[in-house]
Amino acid sequence: MPSDRLKQLIMAASDQYILCIGDVMLDDYVHGAVSRISPEAPVPILAEETRTQMPGGAANVACNLAAMGASVQLVGEIGTDETGETLKRLIEHTERIEADLIPVPGRTTTRKTRFISNGQQLLRLDRDAVGDARTDRASGLLSALPSRAEHLSAILLSDYAKGTITDEVIKAVFEIAESHSIPVIIDPKGNNLPRYGPARLIKPNAAELALMTSSPTRTDAEIEEALDKALHLSSAQAILVTRSAEGLSYLERGSKVRHLRGVPQTVFDVSGAGDTSLAGLGIALSAGAPLEEAGQLTLLASGLAVGRS
Repeated sequence: MPSDRLKQLIMAASDQYILCIGDVMLDDYVHGAVSRISPEAPVPILAEETRTQMPGGAANVACNLAAMGASVQLVGEIGTDETGETLKRLIEHTERIEADLIPVPGRTTTRKTRFISNGQQLLRLDRDAVGDARTDRASGLLSALPSRAEHLSAILLSDYAKGTITDEVIKAVFEIAESHSIPVIIDPKGNNLPRYGPARLIKPNAAELALMTSSPTRTDAEIEEALDKALHLSSAQAILVTRSAEGLSYLERGSKVRHLRGVPQTVFDVSGAGDTSLAGLGIALSAGAPLEEAGQLTLLASGLAVGRS
């Protein structure tokens, strides 16, 4: 993509108002040094040096959108716990994000703690509880959806299968989208593609696409077959699959599969790359860019998220 066009898309973000709804979580990073092996078991001992925390999941998508210049309404659920309070404070200090984080008694706010030494992740510890889909929870989320939907330029759904993206929520989102001609872009989870409705775009990664279609996704040819299956299974306008070092591939209805290659990266941390991809697609598609340009912006953004060239 020419640099002038890239600048146009980034500058257009300042005019975008995007709803981001999905599973929010807290990303916790413990950095330290390893100099010996434990005498209790053949595992390294990490001497903690620094600890950082940042929004994860749908909250990370919102932060990426805001960093690109968009105004964001974030809707999600948290527990009535310390992790949820920490996540709220982090979001409150992020410009251009208006957050509606619904507290749910008895729910555990998802926290992912990564232990890292010399740029290498040693272990990830998850504190998690997959939420149920009770009607009272869905109603709390639905009440947080924007009343001035006519100003929305896109809706992003970030589904980590933690209970936020229920069938009721998906139905409500499409009622808003269809009445105001708003594109819906979805980062899915699980193997039930039809439940995501007539989205503008569904964005799995290669492993998720393999699960959804019961097909291998290692080569370009396998990706092409899997994308064709996925598009037949869903009512989406297009399916785009992120493929890590292989870039991304996409298929739009009535067209052929396109493959876009990324710039080789020295990868330091892949956590959050999918969130960044979703944000990049949201920015470009809300600005009216064709999917090829949206894909190119996404590759650039996700490449910056995982490492350096």
